[in-house]
Amino acid sequence: MKPARVLVGVSFLAIAGLVLPACGGAGSGADFGSAEGEPIKIAVIGTLESPDLSQPNSRIGAEAAAKAINANGGVNGRPIEVVSCNDKGDPNTAAKCAREMVGQDVVASIGSVTRNSDQAIPIFAAADIASIGNYPATSADRTDPSSFPLGGGITNEYTGAGYSVVKYGGAEKVSLISHSAATAQAAMGYLEKGVKAAGGEVVNEVRIDLGSADSSAQVAKAVGNGAQGVVTALPSADMGQVTRSLASTGANLEHATDSFSAQPTLLESLGAAAEGMILSGDTPSATDTSVDYIKQFNDEMNAFDESSTRDSAGLMSWTATYLLADVLEGLDTIDAASVLKAMGKIENKDLFWLTGFSTTAPVSPAAPRIFNSTIFVNEWKDGKIILLDGPVALPAAALQ
Repeated sequence: MKPARVLVGVSFLAIAGLVLPACGGAGSGADFGSAEGEPIKIAVIGTLESPDLSQPNSRIGAEAAAKAINANGGVNGRPIEVVSCNDKGDPNTAAKCAREMVGQDVVASIGSVTRNSDQAIPIFAAADIASIGNYPATSADRTDPSSFPLGGGITNEYTGAGYSVVKYGGAEKVSLISHSAATAQAAMGYLEKGVKAAGGEVVNEVRIDLGSADSSAQVAKAVGNGAQGVVTALPSADMGQVTRSLASTGANLEHATDSFSAQPTLLESLGAAAEGMILSGDTPSATDTSVDYIKQFNDEMNAFDESSTRDSAGLMSWTATYLLADVLEGLDTIDAASVLKAMGKIENKDLFWLTGFSTTAPVSPAAPRIFNSTIFVNEWKDGKIILLDGPVALPAAALQ
């Protein structure tokens, strides 16, 4: 089914004014539009650029939303100002970034995508600064009381990939492929729970070495034992390498993975090898402009930086900025502590792709900061990400 076309419920913005015409050029990050009051600073820190992970859209999405909000008068006349810091994939730099943001009196951290949240979030928490829309990849993301992810991250996406290869791909016998590092054990568990929740059977568990140039031997094992589908939980580069190896076997297995690892630029580079891949993600496709709010997202991204790519990281950060704006509009005093308190009281919020979002009811005791049990199931087809179904509520037992 198509995702609900929910428009943002922010009373201080006229909905008709939110969709901006596309224009060229990159923004400077300090466009206050018609808002003239004291700027409200929000932070975007994360791995914006590094050799093995780059997520610049976590900043660009927030900047695009802030520009549109400011053009419509800001928050009660006050503009939103985005300040950012690239942790370069380094935990020490992440901690330094967080301390710098605290020193700039930001009221919240938005859309962080990093493996170093365990270093950054405690620093924010000590200053009563909420992390909103962060990708929940670490313990701090999933357990710290100041953390408010909008999706389930790897828990939902990996579980959803296992679930989707059976339910939407029709594969009853499934191979799981992850890496050989110790952290892969949890990933394998999520994949397996998803497969079994959909009524499938795991017939192979395969591990590859991270950065391996040749996974043909492991892939040969994955296509054995009557496997009809494979599910991968791998970093992007390794997932791409395995996808090519799978295609070279000619086995034509259904392949599902998480949307975070399978960004459009990677899928395009894989060509025919990626055709038909099922993608389990926290968000719907960021490029399907037939959906009202996705068109709005693309228009506002164009207005800020027409050259930017469109992906789930940008959509998540953009959504989180609008959610924060909605929270800010209802506060008598705008400061970090007030935002943190208000974030903990959100109930049944509908916002763009979020439906019934509440921060008072976690999905699982094991992950008390995960509030969303849904995924969007997409498919890579003819060079585009198309929606198969969503939002899909994953079985509660699979997320425990």
